[in-house]
Amino acid sequence: MTTRVMGSGLSDAAGRWLEALGALCGAAGAVLFVVGAVLSDVGGKGVNPTQSGEHVLAILGPAAASFHLATVVLTAASVALVAGFVALSRRLSGSGPASPSSQLVLIGGTVLVGLALLLATLSLALAVALESRSGSAALVLVNVLWEIFRLFLAPAILVTWATAWASIRDGALPTPFGWITAGYAALLTVALLPVFPAGLISLTFIAWLMFVSLLMAAQPRRAS
Repeated sequence: MTTRVMGSGLSDAAGRWLEALGALCGAAGAVLFVVGAVLSDVGGKGVNPTQSGEHVLAILGPAAASFHLATVVLTAASVALVAGFVALSRRLSGSGPASPSSQLVLIGGTVLVGLALLLATLSLALAVALESRSGSAALVLVNVLWEIFRLFLAPAILVTWATAWASIRDGALPTPFGWITAGYAALLTVALLPVFPAGLISLTFIAWLMFVSLLMAAQPRRAS
């Protein structure tokens, strides 16, 4: 019996250590994603979907290398975010079986990681189009990149509502943080209306993810 108890304690301690490590990876992934998003941002480089393919080539052509770099950074961010979402899911489920909230975080996190990889792929495709001087292909990719951040909103809503519920109801994270997250999740939900800049608002989710990751790392899960 003593051996089993000691073994359980060691396993629980290892689980909490891995959770903290995953949370730090999540924070790093959030930072990398911001860097990659800036590198792949076409609007910030003075391009918009109403311009011609030739105009796009003239403006973005010298910046092709930044889109290659964005591909690498966003891919690294995606890998780190996987660890971050797994850590958040583990925190919401505690030391027991997976809860509905933890499963929703995994679903939303999977979609968000997939979108980050899609953004990396589009950045690479745009870099190739710029280097091959294909104005029509570059223009199509600019149009897609211009709208892609809107797609991040729905899975972000799923993750934030699940985290808020588990924090308020089960104490997975501090209750005040749960209420703040509930308010933020409501803001994200309202942002689905067409009158709001959904793409811009969805990017605030990265700041939230960075904060919750650092919070988990600073406040490890209580031993079972």
